Amino acid sequence: MEFCAYTFEKPEVWKDARELVKMIYRLKGNFPPSELYGLTSQMRRAAVSISYNLSEGSGRTHSKKQAHFYQIAYSGSIELLNELILSLDLAYITFGEYQ
Repeated sequence: MEFCAYTFEKPEVWKDARELVKMIYRLKGNFPPSELYGLTSQMRRAAVSISYNLSEGSGRTHSKKQAHFYQIAYSGSIELLNELILSLDLAYITFGEYQ
């Protein structure tokens, strides 16, 4: 049995977002040092923002406000996907890592 102190901890999508953050932070690839504050930093910020916005949206009492934060979380996931595709194109990550 899992104890959840806050409502945002219950949805599976938030749990998946947490796992995604871990995966992105662990992504080794062949990123050059010059990308430390570029692509890798942006990927980490995008991944973290997904879980941030899911949790913030869950705290809103009006469905329109919730939907706004959920849309931002979705947009962050699309941004992260683009960054992963670019990383693959630049041969910084393998296809297996991309998947």
